[in-house]
Amino acid sequence: MERIGYTRVYATVTGTVLVLLGLFGILSNSEFEHPELTSELFGFFTVNGTANGFHIAAGLLALVLARPAPRLYALLAAIGFLGLGIWGVQADNGELLFGQLPAERTVNLFNLLLGAGALLALTASYWDLIANAGQTFEQKLKDRRIRRKKRKRAKLQRVRARSGRAQKPTGQQSGKAENRPGDRAATRPASKPSEPEA
Repeated sequence: MERIGYTRVYATVTGTVLVLLGLFGILSNSEFEHPELTSELFGFFTVNGTANGFHIAAGLLALVLARPAPRLYALLAAIGFLGLGIWGVQADNGELLFGQLPAERTVNLFNLLLGAGALLALTASYWDLIANAGQTFEQKLKDRRIRRKKRKRAKLQRVRARSGRAQKPTGQQSGKAENRPGDRAATRPASKPSEPEA
């Protein structure tokens, strides 16, 4: 599956679930003026008119963004649903978040699951970048060590070349000193003595 497909599947599935949940919830409770009047959908999921409207709106947003920008929806869902879930867990059971949304245990668990699923889908969609980040860092360190070794080697070669050039004139001077003109007479062979005339 293509990496972005994880967030697309998440947006499509959760969008459908949220829209259906909101529609069924409206059939059970459509009270907007008095949010404290809640109903138990399916016998365990607490809803009111505001919660149903929120679920439908979030589901439609998911379906709209499922194809053009699924990662954006996954990011928004992770922040929004995890935030609502954590806030609901810390609040008293039955309290209304923002004065409108019920914070029952089942609702909090549902929000936490949606947020965690969004986070997992988002992580899976970027897994190639996450996995390659460590390899890229290691490769950069390796390249840096190789470049450092090359610089040291080049520096050593330059030092050796300089020392070789410094020694070469000394040898030439000593050779010239050995072959001075004054020494040529000393090195000439002695002339033969002339024979006495008869």
